[in-house]
Amino acid sequence: MAVTSSSAKVKFFVGDFNLSTESLVLPASSQNNTLTLEIEELISPQLSGWGDTPLDIFALLSVDFEGENAYKNAEFDSPSTVSPPSNPEITITPNANPATTESVVINTYVPLVTGDDGKIVSGNYTITAKFVYWAFDTAYGFEEGTFTTDFQFTENTPSVTTPYNPGTPKLTITDGQTYQINGTTADRDTEFVLYPPENLTPIVNTFDNIQKVSYNSFFTGGNELKYTILLTYTFTDQIIVNAQQVYRPFTIFYVDECSIYSCLNNQYQILENTTCGAGDRVAAQETYWTATGIGFQIINGLGCAEDDLSGLIEGFNKLLDCDCNCLDSTPRQIGATSVIPVAERQSVTTDGALLTVDLSLGSTVSVNVLENITIAVSNIEQFNNYRFLFTTTSTDKQVTFSFSQFRGGTGPIIASKTVTADEILLTDFYSELQTELTLVSSND
Repeated sequence: MAVTSSSAKVKFFVGDFNLSTESLVLPASSQNNTLTLEIEELISPQLSGWGDTPLDIFALLSVDFEGENAYKNAEFDSPSTVSPPSNPEITITPNANPATTESVVINTYVPLVTGDDGKIVSGNYTITAKFVYWAFDTAYGFEEGTFTTDFQFTENTPSVTTPYNPGTPKLTITDGQTYQINGTTADRDTEFVLYPPENLTPIVNTFDNIQKVSYNSFFTGGNELKYTILLTYTFTDQIIVNAQQVYRPFTIFYVDECSIYSCLNNQYQILENTTCGAGDRVAAQETYWTATGIGFQIINGLGCAEDDLSGLIEGFNKLLDCDCNCLDSTPRQIGATSVIPVAERQSVTTDGALLTVDLSLGSTVSVNVLENITIAVSNIEQFNNYRFLFTTTSTDKQVTFSFSQFRGGTGPIIASKTVTADEILLTDFYSELQTELTLVSSND
């Protein structure tokens, strides 16, 4: 009897795992650019002669790449019948006979095939595992399992942005990369480490499948970001594990709006006092309008296009013949301490007449309505968009919105809405306040 091909997947560890993290657990650096088998079914019941003692099962591996042998355990061709293998790649220990669980220990990771440039190459891998065990309670025997997969890897590197607005306040860190290989999205473990200036205490947050966080408290001045993401791509016959890390220093400025106001006000007084000659007044008016537009860009462009702000400020000062020191990078804390993970979507199912949705777990909420409900929310983030998608598979259901938290587009009350079987009721809201949502649109 041979172990079935569905018993294990080929697991590839691709790239460099020698990365420093605060709390995220990565594979060891010894696993850089290696492979092994991920055992997914109990092996012992598949062995025809597996006995009571000893219980350990040892896997010796032979690896072919594109039809040529690339790796073979020294004992693979002729394992001993009187003693266990000395250096198996994998050791499997069932808990009993018959086994209900098995512990798996990887002793040796097999190097991936690389090209002349030292980089890993894509191609077909065939892993033959010779499972050596105490057979029929008489001697060590073996049975083989074969696992084949086509390995292709596309490295997706983070695309991180750090826009901020001290006035709100809000600092958002976003990794906009889509981690997909051949249509499969990776499971993502992420760690965000924000290092404030002056060696203040770092803010460390780890999440599952979250690539965006918002802080409503942060420090102006020189900040640093270290962002790490552990990616696990799971296919029918293989698993690919990869890690990426980004380090980025950035400066958070505070806009001195009073200085901007002072320069603009001086020009306004010049405009108001220019009475002799229409040409002079038109020139003063155009200067005032242009300077107002530049000042508006400086205030609203902060954190979005900071590389361009120095040019804007230089033009602002030159236009108004003033010395506006508009940006301040002196370290100071802005806002109250908290961090909000921003998920793209969450799914909930009604369980009772009242449903309270935690909006920090996802700004797009799919609700499966099993009975008539009243819906309430928690953790509203100000100046954010939210979407609810209500569905039901039974008869029509009614959704009533919490009076204290939901507003209609023109009034304080949203009428109850009907969720029809096998159709989607879609409602969009905007949070102008942290206490309520305002209805923007509904497709009913």
